[in-house]
Amino acid sequence: MKKILMIATCNFLLNPNDGGRQCSYRNYSVLCQVFGEKNVRVCMISNEAMGELDNISVFPTYKNKIQQVKWALENRVGYSLQTEKQIIKIINGGDYDYLWLDRSTLGRLYKNIMSNAKKIVFFHNIEIEYIKNKIRHEGIGFVLSYFAFLYNEREAVQKADKIICLNIRDSELLNKTYGRKADFLLPISFKDKFEEKNMPAFELQTNITKTLLFIGSFFRPNIEGINWFIKNVMVQLPDVKLLIVGKGLEKKASEWECGNVKVIGTVQDVSKYYMKADAVVLPIFYGDGMKVKTAEALMYGKVIFGTSEALEGYETEGQSDIYECETAEDFVESIKGFYKLKRKGNISISNRKLFLEKYENKAIATQVEKFFQSGK
Repeated sequence: MKKILMIATCNFLLNPNDGGRQCSYRNYSVLCQVFGEKNVRVCMISNEAMGELDNISVFPTYKNKIQQVKWALENRVGYSLQTEKQIIKIINGGDYDYLWLDRSTLGRLYKNIMSNAKKIVFFHNIEIEYIKNKIRHEGIGFVLSYFAFLYNEREAVQKADKIICLNIRDSELLNKTYGRKADFLLPISFKDKFEEKNMPAFELQTNITKTLLFIGSFFRPNIEGINWFIKNVMVQLPDVKLLIVGKGLEKKASEWECGNVKVIGTVQDVSKYYMKADAVVLPIFYGDGMKVKTAEALMYGKVIFGTSEALEGYETEGQSDIYECETAEDFVESIKGFYKLKRKGNISISNRKLFLEKYENKAIATQVEKFFQSGK
């Protein structure tokens, strides 16, 4: 059986509760399905250590801004020279058939290896565009990171045998930026956690108990998007309640909470909030890649009201329970129209079907297995 080494920039095995970690965990899970768990070796760069495991190694990332800046000046994104040497030693000594970089910010690692393994880079997004957005929306403090990101991503593109992107948009942007398209598209997916038979049945809510849900981490596009939604949409929906759930969002409770907006913040299990809600709102106006929470909402069979950015990369054409909204008027009109429909229960059969056919891990694993078998 062939062996693969996966190198990631986070400890996705501990609390995979944000989009990047969830995507990395998906990649790991699918590679285990394709190669067998014993044939998947993992190196993770994170300060969240784990106990000793045969196939798992964790290396530290920066502990403070000084280390982060110093390493960026050396064109290393989040890891030291010592960590680089340790990972390269694992690469060169492991007789791997494939080397999977789980972010293009790790491109420097491909520079000095001796291994003949095929080099694969998975693009969560086009990182140089991601850092440009950080500069635009969060300030020039990210300029230094820009040059480290550019160096690593350019190395990743030049050295990779195969490149994987999430969607066509990223592939085209990659080609525009570096002159190379993706060799394979691998959209966001989830292991199906939804067991309808074990979930309580909810009728669509009435009066003030009509309930919408927003789920997302403390991340600038999420914060800006839901802040806009509260100020421009919820004020026009006085008989609808909005629940806001996500890691760190409790910090915004005093700013966001009002008569029909409740901030829950960090939770261990989001499933009960999905099951309470009639629908999910995704007011995301900028970003890269694909939004993991969109696939999660589909998994739970939720009706979705989202911007084109939130729906980017998903096959939404003809899906009656996915509403694309760009303006406050779009959201208000669509949500009001939704509540006028006579629906039984709050599970969208069509969105569940879309998830199972296109964005469930088993379906994705079949595609990945064909990718490795064909050499494409």
